[in-house]
Amino acid sequence: MNKIIYLLTLLSITSFNQNLCSQNKTTGDNDTVKLLNVITPDKVEKKPLFKGKDASAFRDWLYQNMRLPDKRMSEGVASVSFVVDTTGIVREVSILKGITPSFDDALYRLVKSSPRWKPGKVNGEPVNVRFVMPFVVKFR
Repeated sequence: MNKIIYLLTLLSITSFNQNLCSQNKTTGDNDTVKLLNVITPDKVEKKPLFKGKDASAFRDWLYQNMRLPDKRMSEGVASVSFVVDTTGIVREVSILKGITPSFDDALYRLVKSSPRWKPGKVNGEPVNVRFVMPFVVKFR
């Protein structure tokens, strides 16, 4: 069962969809400046790397470090959007689809605390790249 969830999650890592942007639920991102020229992972020559690996390594890091705020919460799928900027810092974090307010806040804080990434590149230059990533909560 865990392998099925893992595969579904891995296959669900998607590019940012402009339609989702209008439906997002931001939970207080303190970024003072919205980044310009943000592109999707499918438009870059070199995708951003998390600890030397692709974005699925970041999803694994989220699962390893997430502490559920309420063990009695329901199962579900949350969706988080974030930008890896030209310096590798995660910015513009927003919860697109949440599960509970306490879970959403915990997921937001965890994504915001991400270690630095290696930025994506186009024509050899670092670029801002937006990701949308699902987070599956399923109890065994």
